[in-house]
Amino acid sequence: MRRREERALKRKDEELFNNSTDKRYPKWRKGWPTLPAAPIETQLDGAENLVPDRVDRIKGVREILKNFSIEFKKIFIAFRVPKDRTIKRKEDYLTLVITLDMIPQSHMLDRPLYAVRNRLRNHKHTFRIQIEFVDFRAERQHGLKTFEFRPLDISIHKAWIEHGRNIAPQFLEGQEWLKLELANRGLDEKDAQLTILITSPTAGEDVWWRIVLPDIRAYIKKKGIPFQVELVYRKSVSHIKGQL
Repeated sequence: MRRREERALKRKDEELFNNSTDKRYPKWRKGWPTLPAAPIETQLDGAENLVPDRVDRIKGVREILKNFSIEFKKIFIAFRVPKDRTIKRKEDYLTLVITLDMIPQSHMLDRPLYAVRNRLRNHKHTFRIQIEFVDFRAERQHGLKTFEFRPLDISIHKAWIEHGRNIAPQFLEGQEWLKLELANRGLDEKDAQLTILITSPTAGEDVWWRIVLPDIRAYIKKKGIPFQVELVYRKSVSHIKGQL
C-alpha cells in the first residue's frame, strides 16, 4: 500500500511539473518553471554568491546529465533577465543555466530536467532556483538570430503575400504588437527557417501562447504554408490592438 501511494504521489508530482515546464521555445530552450519571454540576457555579477554551495550543486547536475547521456557545453549560475525590460529584483531571475547543442538533443530533456529540479529543491539555496537548458548559440545572442533570405521560391513569396496579410486582422485583433514580418530565423545560418515573426510588449502574457500562436500555426498548416511562427518581446509599440 505504501509503495502504491508513493508511486501515485510521484505521478502527481510529475504531472504538476510537466504542466509548469516552459516548452514555448522548443527549438532552443526548455526550462522550469515558466521563464521570461525572449529575448533574455545573462548577467553574472552577484549570482554565484547566492548559492554558496554551488560547486556541490553543479557537480550533482553534471552527474545527472551524464546518466542521461546529455552532452553539454557549460553549467553555471546567473541571472537570466528579460532584455530591455525594467526588473525590480534580479534575485527573481536566479537560474541554473545549462548550455548545449539543442538541435540533436531538444527531444531528450524532459527527464533530465525533472531530475535536476528534484536534486536542486533538496537544498535551501537552490530550492526556488530556475532551471534553463538553452542552446549555446541562443544564450550568446539572446535567442534566435535573423539571417539574410535565401532566394525565395515564387510560390512561397505568393503564399506570404496572399495569407500573411490575413494574420493581423484575424489573429492579432485586441493584442498589443509592434511588428509582423517574414524573417529567416535560426540558431545559425544553416538552421534558419522562414518564420512569421511577431514582436510585442506583452509577449510574456499567457494568451499569446495558449490561444494566439496556436491559432496562427493551425491557420498556416491548413493553408500548407512552410513557415514557422515566433513571438519575441519588444518595448516600443507602434501598432496597438491590431492596427496595421
